[in-house]
Amino acid sequence: MFSDSIPKLRWCFRCGSWTPTEREWTKAAGVLLPEEKERIGRFVYQKDAKSCLSGRLLIRKAAWEICKIPYQKQQLKRTDTGKPYVFTGPSVGIRAFNVSHSGDFAVLAGNFDHPTANVGVDVMKIEWPSRTTVSEYFHTMRRQFTPSEWHIIQQPRDEWQKMHAFYRFWCLKESYVKAIGVGLGMDLQRLEFHTERWNTPNMDEVLLSTRLHVDGIPQQDWMFEESYIDEHHCVAVAVHLTSQTPHELTNTKFVELTTEELLKNVPEVDSPDLDYWYQYASKEERPRRQTKPPS
Repeated sequence: MFSDSIPKLRWCFRCGSWTPTEREWTKAAGVLLPEEKERIGRFVYQKDAKSCLSGRLLIRKAAWEICKIPYQKQQLKRTDTGKPYVFTGPSVGIRAFNVSHSGDFAVLAGNFDHPTANVGVDVMKIEWPSRTTVSEYFHTMRRQFTPSEWHIIQQPRDEWQKMHAFYRFWCLKESYVKAIGVGLGMDLQRLEFHTERWNTPNMDEVLLSTRLHVDGIPQQDWMFEESYIDEHHCVAVAVHLTSQTPHELTNTKFVELTTEELLKNVPEVDSPDLDYWYQYASKEERPRRQTKPPS
């Protein structure tokens, strides 16, 4: 079932700057399951619909390129905890991947050496807190990190660098809870990440040295990849290491796909759903910024 040439994928797509044409939108919608199509259609803004659709297309592209499952025959389902997987038969599924989107990017991480490997990914856009100071924002988020993690986050003197550190740890925590499929209902203070250095990864590297402790116990069978897609987006990948899921420590950077690459091999539709296109095209790209009324 699996291609021998690409056991490991790290893909990203700049969905924020994608301005889909009618043909691209209806073509992409043609491979969605009815429930996926409905879910994407419910988004109020174009940016959210694009992000969600891009994630579904990344999964389908991986299922085709790695598993050679034709787009028309792909069935995407979710586990009881909401983690997506490719259904291949009763009690069978390809789960060795995960998707995330934030800001301008949708990303996919997949380790296809073993189809049931636990993999989680999270991408975050690094930005200033909205309508509050950095210190006030950190105070509201104080329960999400341990004292040791907060010590590292607060190390830089520059507040922008503190935001980088904050999102670094947030990505790490989300990548793990997404890999095990429990969601953010988990008490994040049970998780503590230990880093060999406080500063965030450089733009051109993948940091592999960070380790996880759960309830104070080192988790030797988990590894984490930390990197940047660009200067405003950090990403973390969590991979569960077992005898069946070996993981070579290599600096695998995320590869940015073009629109043409994302949609390559997506079949044309004989009867495009123009109503679905008109519904999308009628929406605003994003919320309008509220301007302060004159005094």
